[in-house]
Amino acid sequence: MHGKADHNQIRQALIEGVITVVSDHGLEGLTTRKIAEACGQNEAYIYRYFFNVSDLLQKAFFTIEDRYFTDVTLRLKQLLAAGYNSAEVLKQEFTYCWKYATDSPAECKFYNRYYNSSYFTEDVRDKHDITLIDFTQALRSLFKPGTDIDKIFHHVFVCLLDYANKIAMGVMANDENDIKETYEMLSRMMMPYMTLIPERRKI
Repeated sequence: MHGKADHNQIRQALIEGVITVVSDHGLEGLTTRKIAEACGQNEAYIYRYFFNVSDLLQKAFFTIEDRYFTDVTLRLKQLLAAGYNSAEVLKQEFTYCWKYATDSPAECKFYNRYYNSSYFTEDVRDKHDITLIDFTQALRSLFKPGTDIDKIFHHVFVCLLDYANKIAMGVMANDENDIKETYEMLSRMMMPYMTLIPERRKI
C-alpha cells in the first residue's frame, strides 16, 4: 500500500515520464506504454493518478509553467525592488529567462509542443493566462500607461520560446552572438513602450 509520499512520487514520475516521451518522440509518438517505460512505473497508474493522457499532459504543462513563472516573477520583483532602471531590468530578466529555458531542453521541447498543439484548448489558455497574472502585473511598472502589456508579453514570450526550442532541437547554437541578437531584437520592440525608471541602487 502506497503512502502519501509514494503517491506524490508516482504522480511526479508520470509527469516527468510524459515530458520525456513528448520531448523525444513528439505528441504524435506518445503512448501510455512509452510513458510507463520512461519513468519506470506501471502503465495502469496513468489512469489511477490522472483522468486520462490529456489530463496528464495538462498537469505536466502547468508543472513546468508554475515552476518557471514562480522563479522569473520572483526575480523580476527583486530587480524592481532593488531600483534597477527599465533597460537593466529588461536585460537581466531576459538573460535569466533565456538561461532557464535553454538549461532545460526536454521541458522546453515539451512545453513548446503542447503550447502549439490542439491540447492547448480555450480552457487551458484561460488557466495559462491566470498563471501569468502575477508576472504581467509586476511588468506594468516598466511600461507607459495604456500599453497593452498582455499583447507585448505574448509576442515576446512566443519569440523567446521559439528561439529556446530551436536551441533544444539543435537547429540554433546557444552562443553569445545569438543571445545578443535575440535580446537586441526584442529590446528594440519593447523599449518605445517602456518608462525610464531612474536607477536608485543595485544589489
